[in-house]
Amino acid sequence: LHEISLGLVYLHSHQIVHGDLKALNVLIDDSTMAVLCNFGLSHMKANATSRKTHPNGAEIVGTRNWMAPEWLMGGLLKKPCEIYAFEMTLYKVSPIQIASQILSLNQSL
Repeated sequence: LHEISLGLVYLHSHQIVHGDLKALNVLIDDSTMAVLCNFGLSHMKANATSRKTHPNGAEIVGTRNWMAPEWLMGGLLKKPCEIYAFEMTLYKVSPIQIASQILSLNQSL
């Protein structure tokens, strides 16, 4: 998880917003280091503090469960929105969440 936060710091320091941070966009390499991937929705701006994601009712791009509420409501994609996505990623990979998914799977068998 520390590597994910360092990756975000690196991106944001270079004025890049990932745009679709989620657990599925984090890979674990051979040395068990987390690596961010899937930069298809990322963008770079001179001022990468905001980006309109769905102007005039256009389709929302990204993964809704990881999007900050203000972004979903038609706001701007800002760096704090990625902090929300990071928090959702932490929740998704937390031991409690993983344990509940295993229990659910075992109960369905």
